[in-house]
Amino acid sequence: MLLSGDASNNPDHQSLHSILAVRLSALGDIILLIPTLRRIARSFPNTKLSWLVDPIFLPLLPHLHNIELIPIRKPRRIKDYWRIYHSLRHRRFDCLLAFQSSLRSHLIYPLIHAPLKLGYSNQQAKDLHTLFVNTHLPFKKEHLLDTAWRFADYLGATDQTLDWGFTFTEEENSWANRLLMGAGPWLAINPGASKPERSCRADFYVDLILRILAAYPVQIILTGGNNHFEMTLAATITQKCPHRLINLVGQTSLRELAIVLNHCDLTIAPDTGPLHLADALGKPVIGLYAVAPPELSGPYHYPHWVVNQYPEAARRYLGKEPEQLPWVTRIHHPEAMSLIQVSAVLDRVSQWWTQFHTVTTHHQ
Repeated sequence: MLLSGDASNNPDHQSLHSILAVRLSALGDIILLIPTLRRIARSFPNTKLSWLVDPIFLPLLPHLHNIELIPIRKPRRIKDYWRIYHSLRHRRFDCLLAFQSSLRSHLIYPLIHAPLKLGYSNQQAKDLHTLFVNTHLPFKKEHLLDTAWRFADYLGATDQTLDWGFTFTEEENSWANRLLMGAGPWLAINPGASKPERSCRADFYVDLILRILAAYPVQIILTGGNNHFEMTLAATITQKCPHRLINLVGQTSLRELAIVLNHCDLTIAPDTGPLHLADALGKPVIGLYAVAPPELSGPYHYPHWVVNQYPEAARRYLGKEPEQLPWVTRIHHPEAMSLIQVSAVLDRVSQWWTQFHTVTTHHQ
């Protein structure tokens, strides 16, 4: 078993010739990690920085040209671990950054040759994470992005630039312009999440969309993944409010999703990857939260536009005040998201519209 330590004794960054980051999934976590890895790469230009990541995300990351992307699918069987070991057995790293905390990812860490394996504390980790790393970041109640940022602090990173660096080609932008041919502004609504408990019901979105279209001269596009739940939810919504609505759920690649969100003026979504992607692209975001505290995993640049029913969900379904719960507590109750009211979302849309209209008028 690895010896346990803490992150009070920082390493000599001059000795860091090679660093391996492990974060295979999911989309939101991948997005939140990018600024930290870009920061490390800029701070240590002579250090080889590698990233173990699921190949599904590679089309999103071509701008990370100074980071070696090692495509590894999330292991599910013993032979998958053997494949990982075989591909890395000749590699030696000075530091492993254990960003992923799940049992399947933990079993990767012993296969990697690195004297320093930096991970989370007991308060932030799960599935015996601390047994698979030998150095732990002190616990803080903070956003997931800020926790990742402290990995770079520990290494001694000096660069303080927080950016994602996404870029799109002229051809990609032309494709989006052809897709969104109607007069804007365009609103993206990402109704579903990979976990149904994080999603509001179809009737909620139908009511929201009809009231938005009645109040504002906007056009709406539905976005989302290609899993059965998200596609069924979007189909139900589209059937009930087909007017001025484009359904792209399950019809775009991750790269195309990013291009679409980059051309939209507002995104409304629950705690899911496209929300963090839109936020990373610098687009206004309204987050719908009841399952997780938005202070932990909300849109990083738009916390003031979150509709937050997490405190009420904690009281109703766990019988506790949110301050009494461990920081990373999720409320796994099928009715949690039903606490979010359409009127509260419309209030945020009104705030966005006032800001958008003011800026648009100023530039005319």
